[in-house]
Parts: sequence; structure tokens; C-alpha cells
Amino acid sequence: MTEQNLKTEDVRWDLSFLYSGLSDPQIDADAEKLAELEKAFNAKYKGNLGRMLGQAIMDLWEIDMLENKIFVYLHLMTSLNVADPSVKAKKAELARKLSRVHGEYMTFFQLELTHLDDAVLEGLYSSDSVAAKHKPWVEYVRLFRPRTC
Repeated sequence: MTEQNLKTEDVRWDLSFLYSGLSDPQIDADAEKLAELEKAFNAKYKGNLGRMLGQAIMDLWEIDMLENKIFVYLHLMTSLNVADPSVKAKKAELARKLSRVHGEYMTFFQLELTHLDDAVLEGLYSSDSVAAKHKPWVEYVRLFRPRTC
């Protein structure tokens, strides 16, 4: 097998559609918004998934999209220069902060979803199109029911 030069040495990610750079204040603004969304999610849905699962799933999607925007950007920035300490520091700072917020406000979701009564879920599947659409995912999460408190 011969070694082939693919001429990709100068290929770089264009991440400007996400953020203008590592010092872009929008990164921290998005992290703050994410924390607020998670706090509001907890206040709205904790103890209410049996009535509001479809809306919770839609709001969870919004949370996931924002979290992915932040961390995909930081991951791709890391891939551009794995030795850059400023990227590593920013990634670690946000991971610490958002992990704490996520643990405080979002842990309930999977636990509560796992422990919803089967009859309640069947009712949601028949009355809520969003819940019905996500039934395979919900049932996958519930596979771990015997292993949760």
C-alpha cells in the first residue's frame, strides 16, 4: 500500500457561523441562556411529565441544540490546535459550569420519565403527537427502569 498525500494540510473549519472566535461574548451569553433554560425546564416539568411529556420533549430539544452549538464549536476549535491552552481552558470552564447546572436541574427528567406508569405513557402516546413520535426513544430510556432508584 502506498502513502497518498490528500493535500488537506491547509483545510480548516469555518466556524464563523457559530461564533466569531474564542473571545466572542456570545459564547458566554449562550452558556448563561442554557443555564436559564435548564432552570426553567426544571421548574416547569419536574413532577409534571405525566401531563406534559410532549412539550417537555420539544423544550429538551431546544436545550440540546444550544448545548451542542457551544460544545461542537469548542470541540472543533480544539481540533484545529490541540495544544492551544486557551481553547482547553474555555472548554473546561464551560464544561464545569454547565455540568453543575445540568446536574442540578436536568437529572430529574430521565428518572421521572423512567418511573412514569405504563398506563400514563400509553395515554400520552394516544393523546400527544409529540410523545407518540418519540415513543421509541422514551421506551429506550425506560429499558433502564430496573436499574434506577
